[in-house]
Amino acid sequence: MNFLIAVQLVCTDDELVLDVSGIGTLSIPPSRTSGLEPYCGRRVILGIRPEHMHDASYVPPGVSPHCAVQAEVSVMERMGSEVFVYLQRYGMELVGRFDPRTAALPGQWMTVVFDMEKLHLFDAETGYNIFHR
Repeated sequence: MNFLIAVQLVCTDDELVLDVSGIGTLSIPPSRTSGLEPYCGRRVILGIRPEHMHDASYVPPGVSPHCAVQAEVSVMERMGSEVFVYLQRYGMELVGRFDPRTAALPGQWMTVVFDMEKLHLFDAETGYNIFHR
């Protein structure tokens, strides 16, 4: 799992978003906001599995393309039916499991979509999974 540490949960009247240092804001879908109110204004850790990150050119049906970030490709591992793409952004390293048709190349920047329906959030102080207390 990829862990993004420098994250603050920001709550407004309309939505909850994650302010990720070096990346920007990522909207949390309404289906995933239950129980997050006590964490408003606090630091949390965002967890996202490699299979829940997608090349923006090959976003599967049902995944919102709106939570997209730019990252630089550092390494690729072609495995046949999938490609593991290692990415960097402001010193953070991420790995995504992408569709084998990806045009990503090492040294180039690409747009990566996070499936925010599959996000994991952890309390930054205790490490506990916020969704499974």
